[in-house]
Amino acid sequence: MNPYEVSQTSSDTIQSLLDTAQKLRGCSDGGGDVGGAVAAAERLQQRLAQLHQLHSRSWHILRHNNEHAAFVMARLESMDVLCARLVPAMDAARAILHRGKIIAPEKRPSSSMCSQHSVIIVHGPSGVGKTSLAAYIVANPPQCFADSAVEIRVGKIAGSDRRLKSKLKSLLQELNCQKELLQRAGSSQDCWALLEEVVAESSYLIVLDDAVASKLLRHCSHHPLAVAILGEALRGSWRRAEWNAVANHLEVCSGNHLNWLAGVMSTIELSTVGLKHDTHDLFTSLAAISWDEPVPVECLQALWSALGKKSPFLLHARELVRRCLLNRTPDFLFYDVHDLVVMFLERKRSSAVDALLNLAKPHTRAVAAPWLLHFGSKESKQAAAGALRGILVLDSDDLHASSLASIVDVVKACSSKEEIRRELNAIVGAEIVNLLFRASSPSAYASIAKYIAACFVEADYEEFGRGLVASGLVHKLRTLLSSSGAPGINILVKKDAADVLAKLASAGAGSSSGRDRYVCESLIRENVMGELVLLLDARSGWLHDGVLNAVVKVAGIGDAAMAQLLETDMLDEKLPELLRNRKAVVKSRALAALVALMKIGGARVVERVLGTGILEELEALLNCPCEEVQMSACLVCKEIFSRGSSSPVILEQVLRSKVVEILTGLLGDEVVVLRSRAVGALQTLVQARGSAVADRIVRAAGVESIQKGLEVLPNEDMGVYKSLLRSIVGSRKS
Repeated sequence: MNPYEVSQTSSDTIQSLLDTAQKLRGCSDGGGDVGGAVAAAERLQQRLAQLHQLHSRSWHILRHNNEHAAFVMARLESMDVLCARLVPAMDAARAILHRGKIIAPEKRPSSSMCSQHSVIIVHGPSGVGKTSLAAYIVANPPQCFADSAVEIRVGKIAGSDRRLKSKLKSLLQELNCQKELLQRAGSSQDCWALLEEVVAESSYLIVLDDAVASKLLRHCSHHPLAVAILGEALRGSWRRAEWNAVANHLEVCSGNHLNWLAGVMSTIELSTVGLKHDTHDLFTSLAAISWDEPVPVECLQALWSALGKKSPFLLHARELVRRCLLNRTPDFLFYDVHDLVVMFLERKRSSAVDALLNLAKPHTRAVAAPWLLHFGSKESKQAAAGALRGILVLDSDDLHASSLASIVDVVKACSSKEEIRRELNAIVGAEIVNLLFRASSPSAYASIAKYIAACFVEADYEEFGRGLVASGLVHKLRTLLSSSGAPGINILVKKDAADVLAKLASAGAGSSSGRDRYVCESLIRENVMGELVLLLDARSGWLHDGVLNAVVKVAGIGDAAMAQLLETDMLDEKLPELLRNRKAVVKSRALAALVALMKIGGARVVERVLGTGILEELEALLNCPCEEVQMSACLVCKEIFSRGSSSPVILEQVLRSKVVEILTGLLGDEVVVLRSRAVGALQTLVQARGSAVADRIVRAAGVESIQKGLEVLPNEDMGVYKSLLRSIVGSRKS
């Protein structure tokens, strides 16, 4: 067929498509031969796809054949005009077909199709309509599926038991599985067994779709991704020569035949040609990532930083997004890549791994390796593990700090924190002892403390605790706590140090193998208690929670540690100062710490705090408008009353205060938990002092308050109130 015949036939075909599209829109409004229109549209679309190939060949021939040039060029240009008119008409027709508004009855799946198969697998390259088919079938399920039709987007779950369990639970929820049964399913095997029970003797249509893109672009004779990429690449280009050059390039790259995959790949290649150097480097670095799941923004930012780029990351990321080479999720927290772009990037994988790991500078490897160890492709993961091990054995505090900081960032950015901790600790966990031994500056101590605080769990402290202590961990953490004005040592570093000391003390006091004297003696010998108490400044709100927790944990390792606490001004000045803080959260934390210290230290701690006027503070705190503070104050009262059972001096001070009357007034409070805690405190005091307290409760109308409370209490809370009533009655009779 010569170029003239091609243009004439194509023009006739497009005109027929325009007529058919008009018929389809007429059918959608309620009339016409639906079946005939659909069949005609399908035949014409197939013919047009064949003519596209002939059309592109005609352009190619014309460049070398002046005989037909003038006449046929005009015919092909008129065909372009018809194509432009065809686009909106066919888009509307496809939208009608896609929504299923005018699908002919003979096109709908029959019930006999689904009684012959238990599983039907639909596979094919991206963009051919698998996801659209799944959505249509779920929206229009065959009648033989009497119970329901469910669609689940399973995504990339291979190799991840966590993601498999999550998707199975999502499916079970869609099938209205009981919540109690779901909560008891702890593994993917449990979920499989539960799924078998749920679907037994039922008729469900379950569609599992592995699509990871949010939507396919509009269907056309070329792949929608190629259309989007090409459109962005040519945006702003208005000269015919530029468009012709692109068309010729794609024709050559696709081998002069209709090959949609080759066309998409060549389109992506063409789009990267016009990228700026830094943007191209960013795109190449994407090849090192597996893209099995969306990747946090922080990951790409870290790779950008590792490459040593100085220009703003977002400037180049937006360019890739604009060109459809990178996608950003609606919440702007993650990036994703179309699986055909991933296929294209596979060609560049070796270059990316070399640039970031194998042939990169040490700093680049230090920053990139932790991210690629988790998010990288198989090749990247292997190279990242080797690179990270190599960095850790180098004699460079700066490189160690860069790697450890990057590891912490990975852990913070990942939702599956336990999984990433296991991956990283398998490489870094044992080596951290050697790093700590070689560390010689506060900044190096800080990076190690940050890593341990973020990545170690209880089992790690038990496994590596003695080795860390032997390498000077406690002394170096104490140095961080006492450092003032040292470069890089800020309030967050001190918080990390306090957190590590708390967990180390907890592991030393009660590990699975019993109390670890070596760890505990090191904490006492370094007197970290004194440094921790000094950090409890009323202005350092960021530190309060972590430091108070560390004080309690260290105090719990033995009498010597408690003696060190009593030598500080913790109970005399620091705690009273925190209780007078205007922030309710600070008061509540201080009260919770006080309860723990009284449990550890017993009567000697109670007597010490009573000497500071704590009862007057408690009177004010029990009357404050914050329920959390009131509940914490009730716990402190109960602990004081409990320790006072063996100390008449303590009870005498309690009875001279107004605490009993205030607690009695809380028995009628609307907050059930607050009432319950007030009852617990009063019951402890009645059991310790008997009728003297019972009479005061009765004089304060406590019996009436308790009886009123019984009328509105749930059954499970009535026991404590009845117990208090019995204690009061028993005490008064005696």
